[in-house]
Amino acid sequence: SVRPAAVAAQPQGWMQCDGWWVDKPVSSRATALAGCVPEPFVVLSSNCRALVDVRGPAATGLHAVAVTANGTAEVLQGGDIAAWAVRVPAEAVVLLAVVGLDKDATQTALAKFRSESGCKGLPEGTVPAGCTAVSAVGRKTDSEWNT
Repeated sequence: SVRPAAVAAQPQGWMQCDGWWVDKPVSSRATALAGCVPEPFVVLSSNCRALVDVRGPAATGLHAVAVTANGTAEVLQGGDIAAWAVRVPAEAVVLLAVVGLDKDATQTALAKFRSESGCKGLPEGTVPAGCTAVSAVGRKTDSEWNT
């Protein structure tokens, strides 16, 4: 990926800062956090800013947001993945979470997202039995995502 010169010149990776471990640069991070304890929740964030923060019953299901190079966020709303994907440029960073569904429903949601979104690198493997929260981050057109 291409980073601005100011970001590229900064130290990168894990380092200790005044006794705390920090993964730098902290301002250039995208995070997809999802879980079910103590209740279902999803937080999708970029550059230290929550773009999606949903808790309780509303967190159940599939959530996604794309962040463009200029920092604009395109949140998937209403489940129309194909319409959302049209608005998302090829190199956008995509954050995804699926929470609170059984294995088959999670697989179905991920397969639909994969086929309609243009996100080529989303893993195709089977979600482990009993897993009720999955998350991933990648670029729309990249062939490999972080899960």
